[in-house]
Amino acid sequence: MFAGLLLLFCLSVSGFTENVKLHKGGEISLNDYRFSYEELSSDSYFEIGVEQDNTVNILKQVPEDEILNDERRSFEAGDNLSVEVLDIGSDSNGLYLNLSLDAPSDIFADAELDSSAPRRVFVGQGEEVTVPLTLSNTGIVNQTFDLSAEQNSSASVSFNYQDFNISKLQVGAGEEESISAEFDVPETAESGIYDVRFLASNRSEAVESTVIDVRESSSREERKRIEISSRQSYLGIKPGEQKQISVRVRNRGSAVLDNVELSVDAPENWDTEITRRETLALDEYESFRTTVTVEAPANAQQGDQFLEISASSEDTSTEDPERIRLTVQQQSNLRYIGLGIMVLSLASLIFVYRKLGRR
Repeated sequence: MFAGLLLLFCLSVSGFTENVKLHKGGEISLNDYRFSYEELSSDSYFEIGVEQDNTVNILKQVPEDEILNDERRSFEAGDNLSVEVLDIGSDSNGLYLNLSLDAPSDIFADAELDSSAPRRVFVGQGEEVTVPLTLSNTGIVNQTFDLSAEQNSSASVSFNYQDFNISKLQVGAGEEESISAEFDVPETAESGIYDVRFLASNRSEAVESTVIDVRESSSREERKRIEISSRQSYLGIKPGEQKQISVRVRNRGSAVLDNVELSVDAPENWDTEITRRETLALDEYESFRTTVTVEAPANAQQGDQFLEISASSEDTSTEDPERIRLTVQQQSNLRYIGLGIMVLSLASLIFVYRKLGRR
């Protein structure tokens, strides 16, 4: 709808003016106004309509010929908007009308802010919660919005866009962006219900409200939880062979874990090595990857063995270790059979050579 739309802003003493390109076959929406340049039957028309009760009522319909012949170039769309066709041109997108829109107030900038989260969001003391938001620029001018939150709690609020913390966000005319508001509630926060207003401000302002219900949490230690996971729950391995196991260590709780250390419980006489065995701290919901290398002894017996990987910190440890099944596979005898065949063949050749050589 907004393809090929060129926006130029200028503020005059009489009000607000915007120049826009309306391509043939296109339409521009401005609040309740609709501007279109369409070909109907064999004729082309410039139309101005206004939406009322989900129906677009045509205010003006002007044949293209009248505009080309300078018969009609200026139009009044009610008391709040004047429209003038400055000229007709063409570019790579085809014919277009260069329109000048003039209004006593800034009706060209508009925005909406919505959330898919429930009206009431629950969070515990010392925890954090994310509220998804959609910021839509419903006007016909590009806007760079200032993002803020008005609230009466002790929680800190930050805005996130594509994994970056932001305080401003540019949204093109007719476009929308997904952002999130991150609430970090301190452990000392008082439990209760708090009203929060999210604001996106530029030439227009959009507001969305929610309610944060802060509840008393369990003790800090009970909120600490560490987890180990691996994509490999089974490994086939031969005697004397080495295999690597990729492991992810994750802080599943809502408090920082200090001095996280990994340990491996391997079968007797099996060698293991960990590329990264420990870390000084693991922030809440943070994780890291490491690799465990396991080597089967040369005399390992055929069958199943088990390797257990655990992690612990100063205040907690894994509830259940990550258990990897190691199936010792029998060495293939094909190479010995092949070697035997080669030895027999060589012996036969030597025998034949010596026998023929005596003649």
